[in-house]
Amino acid sequence: MYHDDPSVTSMENLRQSACITIDNDVKAEGEIGRIDLPSGMHAAGRFEIAATGFTEAWNTMCLWLTESGFQPSEGLPYELYYNNHLEHPEKKFILDICIPVKQL
Repeated sequence: MYHDDPSVTSMENLRQSACITIDNDVKAEGEIGRIDLPSGMHAAGRFEIAATGFTEAWNTMCLWLTESGFQPSEGLPYELYYNNHLEHPEKKFILDICIPVKQL
């Protein structure tokens, strides 16, 4: 989950959260926090990319957004991973890039 935009925030100041999905109510304490994703409409793009392909994938999603009739809405964009890239025959990541959206 991304809290900052790398096009306006320097790399050393970018904030990200690594998350896992859970089925049960879990008490968060110490360094472990809880984030509940709000329901709502999201633009989702599926990608199978090498480690060097993330910028292009995000640019693809942002370009789609500017041409789609939607705009970003409240909430944070995130990546949803489907594999361990180290186990992929070409070491690729399979993921969705998800951006909360609303109609223009």
